[in-house]
Amino acid sequence: MIVSASSQECFSSRVIAHELGHAFGLEHDSRADAYVMSYGRFLDPRTRALHAVEPHRLSASTAEWLDVHSAFNPRPSNKIDTVSQINLLSQRLISAPNTLSLRFQVIDPEGIHQVRLSVFSGVEYVLVSSKLLDGSKSTTVEFVTSDLVRSNGGIDISVNTIDVSGNFVECSAYFRLDETILHDTYLRALEGSHEGWIKSIAFSRDGKRILAGDHGSAYLWNTSSGRLIRTLDTQNGGAGTAVSFTPNGARIAAINSDGSVSLWNINTSRRIRTFEGQKVKLVSFSPNGKKIATVNVFA
Repeated sequence: MIVSASSQECFSSRVIAHELGHAFGLEHDSRADAYVMSYGRFLDPRTRALHAVEPHRLSASTAEWLDVHSAFNPRPSNKIDTVSQINLLSQRLISAPNTLSLRFQVIDPEGIHQVRLSVFSGVEYVLVSSKLLDGSKSTTVEFVTSDLVRSNGGIDISVNTIDVSGNFVECSAYFRLDETILHDTYLRALEGSHEGWIKSIAFSRDGKRILAGDHGSAYLWNTSSGRLIRTLDTQNGGAGTAVSFTPNGARIAAINSDGSVSLWNINTSRRIRTFEGQKVKLVSFSPNGKKIATVNVFA
């Protein structure tokens, strides 16, 4: 193993420990200047002078990581390394201006020891928080933090893990959050995934549900929880380029990719019928829900 210092600082024991931490998969941890993985500098509030601190402590997060690292825990040569699967489930503003809740699904067949959340500072990724787990193979992890930093119009984060066998992949998952999540007017992100760009969106009359459509499907969300209730897919061409609720919220109309309009029962996810023959672009129900008005394209 070759360890080199990137700064002009003397090649001291502090530098060696710091660079070894990087070799062991650890990012910078500036939550305290005394941490080995910090830069070890602080601003004196009285003199405004920048002083060097001799980092001498392992953070709890670092100690937990190294506790299972293969450098300190020899493993059988036939051990198979696996990569954790990490999915961002939800992101929401807990309190203004910048306290966020981020929920992730983490899966690893060997069992997860620790999950780490880092944010891009504009120069590099730095540790924000970590969670010690019990070896679960599939779990949901939530981070609540006020330490996320905007960079180039967004918030770039990374999530990496180490499993109970000491396997890890540096920055195994990257995510970019829209900076509008930090605005006071932001309410919540809608969970679940969709196949393409959202082309249309509509609220139910009572405001309790949101209907959205792309080129392949129509999606129904609960506005209070942000959770995806159901997805409606068509068999002949994608639905959802435009969507509309009936006034009572029991049915929806969704325009298909071929320009036809399908009428759906929202509670059973059953397509009732399809109106064909026109290249429809917009659709809306009458106030009593018994008629459908459309705007067509003639070519």
